[in-house]
Amino acid sequence: MPAILKPGLRLMSQMVRTAIDRLMRRFDFPLPLPKVRMGGQGMQKSIWFGTFVPLVMLVTGCFQPDYDRVINHGRVIDPLSNLDGVRHVGIKDGRIVRISKTPLTGADEIDASGLVVAPGFIDYHFHCPAQACYEIGLKDGLTSAMDLEFGTLGSSMAAWYEARDGAARINYGASASVELARALVLDGNRADDVLTAYKTRGGGQGWAFGRADAAQEKDILADLDEGLAAGAIGIGITLGYMPGISAAQVYAMQALAAQYGRQACVHTRHTPGDATGEVTGVQEILANAAALNAPACINHFNNAGWQNVQALLSGMREKGMNVWGDIYPYVAGSTSINAQFFRPEIFEDKLGWKYEERLFDPALNRFLSKAEYLHYAKTEPVRAVIIYKSDPSEIIDWLQLDGVVIASDGMPVFGAWNKVHKSLPNTHPRRAGTRARALRMARESDSDLSKLVAGLSSNAAVYLGAMGLEAMQERGRIQAGMIADITIFDAATITDHASYQDGLQLSSGIHHVLVNGETALRDGAVVDGVKAGQAIRFQPKNSD
Repeated sequence: MPAILKPGLRLMSQMVRTAIDRLMRRFDFPLPLPKVRMGGQGMQKSIWFGTFVPLVMLVTGCFQPDYDRVINHGRVIDPLSNLDGVRHVGIKDGRIVRISKTPLTGADEIDASGLVVAPGFIDYHFHCPAQACYEIGLKDGLTSAMDLEFGTLGSSMAAWYEARDGAARINYGASASVELARALVLDGNRADDVLTAYKTRGGGQGWAFGRADAAQEKDILADLDEGLAAGAIGIGITLGYMPGISAAQVYAMQALAAQYGRQACVHTRHTPGDATGEVTGVQEILANAAALNAPACINHFNNAGWQNVQALLSGMREKGMNVWGDIYPYVAGSTSINAQFFRPEIFEDKLGWKYEERLFDPALNRFLSKAEYLHYAKTEPVRAVIIYKSDPSEIIDWLQLDGVVIASDGMPVFGAWNKVHKSLPNTHPRRAGTRARALRMARESDSDLSKLVAGLSSNAAVYLGAMGLEAMQERGRIQAGMIADITIFDAATITDHASYQDGLQLSSGIHHVLVNGETALRDGAVVDGVKAGQAIRFQPKNSD
């Protein structure tokens, strides 16, 4: 063989060996790799054309990236398949296509050595459907944010989804809002969603205390129905804020959702309250759900009587009912100062609480006196306040409840979609820190990490998917064929930094977040230009 050809043939030989090595890694089993002796006077043309050339042709395909993106060497946790071990994940066209025991190659490779690879975190109780809050959520591992408690005006539902199409950094969704439908019908005030709800909560009291007559109730249900027809995930009932709603009207609302096979997510009556009132409020919703054979969701049941609520939910699930509830890992909640349960006859007389010990103003960074509460409730009815209501020692117990969903109840930013994060007003720390706080507390208490990941992701996906919501049937899982919503974090260091004094401090320890296969957070930083969020909704009625 001419000497000038020998270097090239040696290179081609090495390429063949590399290609076969890649095949071995792709199929997870050893292949014999015979040495090919190149050159020499005895080499026959039949060997050249029959063996070597086809292998060289194979190189062309094998040198193409196997996957769009791979995650190698991470501790993969998938609660639904009981997987908890070091694996390597291959992603193509936005989906997980391979979970391997050997490393993979791809166009983009993420080294997750020492990190946990978990299904992307899902929050269905998230009141800030704005880009700044989506970015804050990414830093806390969030891939899907839905507002199923408050929701969006039914007649604005189609436009709400359209406005976020191609513009959101994470997945988004909403229920049809009872509160906004009542504000429209009883007060004549229209707000499209929670970001504009200051127009309704501060613009009349019919939505809260009004007694809708038959004609008005028909109009309220018609707006909810329009939202459900447009693909709303269910209906949201902030019932604890609206004592004007009768038991019969609540049943009618749940019945409407049941016609679509969808849930009602409810802030129940008497919340916050004592153990008897809280449980009684939950029983109303669950009794309706049982009679209608319909799904139901109890929002933030981490209040007095939570043990009984958990027993009710677990017992009904054992009998085949799709009912569930969520908690957040904080002792305090947050809402607008004009909430009816802050009135003295409830706050002082019924609950025995003192404003100076319970009602915290994040803007002033201190507790309010009764006189200050009365002043702001009249002059600034949508002013955000924080209410201390729970025992800190109970939080770990909440996080480890069977079947529980961990959700933030993250507060809204009234106004613009694109406000800059650092310009936002102080707020409850749960908007920025819920997921990191839950994981940090689990580490410090040596709690079951897989069970916690289920609470942060898989449980919500299962409940919502059981209603036929296809987008959730394909999320909350690290499994082949599923959508690649993935959160990668350091279980040993993940920490929440948001506090009641500074609720905007971002979490640390979340390294990477993939949304629909796109890297939306890399090395802890939001990736500019990536707006891979997709709509979480049902197929609109009468649409193609």
